[in-house]
Amino acid sequence: MDFTLGSPRARQLAEEDAQALRSAAECARHIQEIIRDIKIFSRPEEQDLGPTDLHRVLDSALRMAWNQIFPRARLVKDYGDAAAVRGSEARLAQVFLNLVINAAQAIPGGNIHENEIRVVTRRETDSVRVEIHDTGAGISPELHERIFDPFFTTKPSSIGTGLGLFICRRLITEMGGSIDLESQPGRGSLFRVRLRVAQEGWPPRPASA
Repeated sequence: MDFTLGSPRARQLAEEDAQALRSAAECARHIQEIIRDIKIFSRPEEQDLGPTDLHRVLDSALRMAWNQIFPRARLVKDYGDAAAVRGSEARLAQVFLNLVINAAQAIPGGNIHENEIRVVTRRETDSVRVEIHDTGAGISPELHERIFDPFFTTKPSSIGTGLGLFICRRLITEMGGSIDLESQPGRGSLFRVRLRVAQEGWPPRPASA
């Protein structure tokens, strides 16, 4: 077999080696992402209020929720020029993970190409708007405020505890933001979160002793 430089077999081996290196680099990148996601979600009591990279937090939440998303819907990310926001990275990750999983669980499995979860970010004057859209079952208008009440849930008791959205609203409110819902039965849901833009120089430096 001809292994001389430039021979077909030598070129094939070189390409196989290059592919192995690309695969190893991709695996290393994936491991780094997993470690980063675990670090974000392992600080639930974090009180630091930014500035926080919103898109990084959203990407981490989407990766953590992927097993819930992929059997049910296509994922579409429509990110705008969102600025850094004032908020705790760990707590924002908790909020968005809950919202994305709720969106996925509102969609029956088996019709991936007919259903969609869309994550949108847009910069506003002094805030950033995040929207989580789904094409799921939707929620009746009379329940739009009740779903944020503790222990109220539209899910079967074996799935929901009724605390997820209550906690989401509390965390977002504590960070100076807001969360609301638009939904109609049979037409899906839209959860809208607004977060304050992190001002330059935030967080403030401690006063000198």
